[in-house]
Amino acid sequence: MWTEDFKCCLRCHHHHICSKISMKTLGVMVGTLLLLFMAYSTTAMPHGPNDMTPGTCCFKFFPKRIPEAHILSIVKTHGSCSKKGFVINTPKGKYCVSQTEKWANKAFNESY
Repeated sequence: MWTEDFKCCLRCHHHHICSKISMKTLGVMVGTLLLLFMAYSTTAMPHGPNDMTPGTCCFKFFPKRIPEAHILSIVKTHGSCSKKGFVINTPKGKYCVSQTEKWANKAFNESY
């Protein structure tokens, strides 16, 4: 589109006027794209560790009690997950446990 306008200007012999209009249009387009990029990158950036999107959500829960001695760490799933749970890290791996389990709530509260 820009090249067609420029060719037209050369044929009309008004290249100074037309090239200024074309450069102005190009400048406006670049400026608009830059503003859009800055707005997107500002809203897409997390503002802190708790603002990040969830890395782990639980969809199935481990049905058994995990002994406290085996719990290396316990964290809540992100608030945007459809099912509220804890991710419990043990020497054998990670397990999802429902937040409705009293023993899991106790372990979580004692870890902090």
